Amino acid sequence: MRFFGKKKSQSETSSDIKKETKDGSYNRMEDVEKSIKEGKKPRVPTRKEKRIRRKLDGIRWWMDDCCKVPGTDIRFGIDPLMGLFPVAGDVGSYLVSLYFVYRASPLLSNYTISRMMINCWIDCAIGCIPLVGDIFDFGFKANEKNLAIFDDQLEHGSEDRATKDKLFCCCMLFGLLLLSLGSVAAIIGVIVLICLYLSGNL
Repeated sequence: MRFFGKKKSQSETSSDIKKETKDGSYNRMEDVEKSIKEGKKPRVPTRKEKRIRRKLDGIRWWMDDCCKVPGTDIRFGIDPLMGLFPVAGDVGSYLVSLYFVYRASPLLSNYTISRMMINCWIDCAIGCIPLVGDIFDFGFKANEKNLAIFDDQLEHGSEDRATKDKLFCCCMLFGLLLLSLGSVAAIIGVIVLICLYLSGNL
């Protein structure tokens, strides 16, 4: 008498996982097949995670991917179009990106939220620069990048993702500190030169 069911073959396991990951899953099929070969079953998202991801993907699609340049594979959303309106368009796009992070935040660590916020700030800050910002908006897609971060956390776990984002945030803070110190040193140098010039010692 058998108390345990027959062990599934690799192809049957692959089929089950495809069914489980078909709707709103963050797992790419090549990652699924790789995990199966390694004897590991990829983590399947919960209903709450699927629901949140569908909403996030909807925001990403409208902002970064809803339009296509005819005859090419280049896609863009309403984000760069909003950027054509100085300041107001960039602020509006920034608010949508903040809403994206807000919807994702219940499942994210503080470090991962900070990483997403940095992407939003970069998009908004450079996007406010006339002409350069408009071109930048077509290439830098904050919501798409943040969705990739969200997917990575769900796939590998919050601790692994938090470690990556903690390192990234520390590097960014260190870089900003160096930039701030360099700016202060430059300002002091200019002030000293002006004082020397006015005193006739230069």
